[in-house]
Amino acid sequence: MQIAICIIAALDYLENGEFPELIRLRVDMLIETDCENFALNLCSWCVKSSKFERDVYIRQIHLLLLYKFDKKEEFHNTVKLSGKELLQYTYQYVWFQLSNITE
Repeated sequence: MQIAICIIAALDYLENGEFPELIRLRVDMLIETDCENFALNLCSWCVKSSKFERDVYIRQIHLLLLYKFDKKEEFHNTVKLSGKELLQYTYQYVWFQLSNITE
């Protein structure tokens, strides 16, 4: 029961808490300060949240950190996507990269 309450509180914080840009910035700061294990934990929670489920940047960092820490089972479970979802992620990633170039 206590664990379920903690999970609900964590997901509620991600849904209603800070702006997504601040969460992305926090992930970047954790990686830059060699706290990649904490960044992986934050990304793992983010991908469980509906607010970040389609966030290409968080997904990318999450997959890279899973690969780096050799978490093969979790990596492969995360990568299993349907064709439609994969196409959406690819489109969002390309758009995200292009928007960074034009800024």
